[in-house]
Amino acid sequence: MARLAFIILAHESAGPLADLARLLSGWSDTAHVVIHYDRNSPQTEFDRLRAAFPPGRRVHLVEDRLACGWGDFSLVEATLRALRLIRDRNIDCERIVLMSGACMPIRPLAELSAFLDRHPQTQFIEIHDSDWIVGGMREDRYRYRHVVNQRRHGTTFRTLLRMQKVLGLKRDFPKGLVPKFGSQWWTLTSDLCMAILDFLERRPDVYRFFRTTWIPDELMFQSLVHHLAPQENLAGHGLTFYEFNAYGMPFVFADRHLPIVLQIPRFFAR
Repeated sequence: MARLAFIILAHESAGPLADLARLLSGWSDTAHVVIHYDRNSPQTEFDRLRAAFPPGRRVHLVEDRLACGWGDFSLVEATLRALRLIRDRNIDCERIVLMSGACMPIRPLAELSAFLDRHPQTQFIEIHDSDWIVGGMREDRYRYRHVVNQRRHGTTFRTLLRMQKVLGLKRDFPKGLVPKFGSQWWTLTSDLCMAILDFLERRPDVYRFFRTTWIPDELMFQSLVHHLAPQENLAGHGLTFYEFNAYGMPFVFADRHLPIVLQIPRFFAR
């Protein structure tokens, strides 16, 4: 059975999050969970997680936490810090699953492990051209530098973008890479995840570039996987089902949706 490590990017209350971590780590004595808990969330909730998962267990907490904001690089950096924890603690895993605290398994985890055993080299991540983006900016997400969050500082964000366009400050994508887009949630081989860390450490210019892109969680990993993994190993889709409305709000499942959930050809739903 494939040895799995789950990264959870979370800001939810400690109780439900701890239940999810126990579920993910409890199905196998080889399963690990790494939680990055948003620094914007109450410290008391993080302290509850610390009490629930003391050091030495298979649930690990990222102590060097970030205050995360939708659309900015903090979500990517939180993921990178979780990956570095996996590397630095020599966590033995073959696959790494990135998910949120709002994601839940909709299939037995043993079934997921067996499925991944049947596809040992496949990288399950969405990789699309910019046509994947439904609304808002496309190329402007990376052609210009974004140093403030659009949702928190909308006027400043738009002003800086207009100024760069007037001054002709358009920039090229990092040499050797092609911009690719897709959902933030993925399941990758641990070897590829470590290769991504190594690549970013060898290419600080790439790291600096993505720090000033808008919504890089839908851009950076997708572009790096496309660059580093053999094309025949790219599934082109993830293993998490998600659905958002026109306002960016996720569809919320209730008990009455169980027949629908059972038909979804994925292993997680957000």
